[in-house]
Amino acid sequence: MKTFFVENEDCPTCEQHIDENFKEDMIAKKDEEKEELEEGLSKLKTVLDGVFDRVGEIKKTTKIIADNQVSLAKINTSIKELEKFNVKLQTEIDQYTKDGVGINDTDKLTTLSKIESASLRAPSAF
Repeated sequence: MKTFFVENEDCPTCEQHIDENFKEDMIAKKDEEKEELEEGLSKLKTVLDGVFDRVGEIKKTTKIIADNQVSLAKINTSIKELEKFNVKLQTEIDQYTKDGVGINDTDKLTTLSKIESASLRAPSAF
């Protein structure tokens, strides 16, 4: 709209002369509007840059949270498996405690001891 007043001395439609004071006032008004819009645009750009920075921070934090959730899931799975293993071991301990050492166990130990002694006395193949 400013170019209209800069380029025309007379109105192209009604052919009336455009007063010089009116033209200057309109040009000054349009310049003020332009400066105001440019200032607003600059402020918006600053705010937008801040928003993009914040979005980047949020993405990084979200990635860290996701990684931590995966690690936590792995740890929880390990804990559950260890608890299952502990239950199995406790069951075996209880069974051995309840049954005690039997004659069969003693016989096995004696046999194993004899086999070990015989293998130690035998000459080495190497």
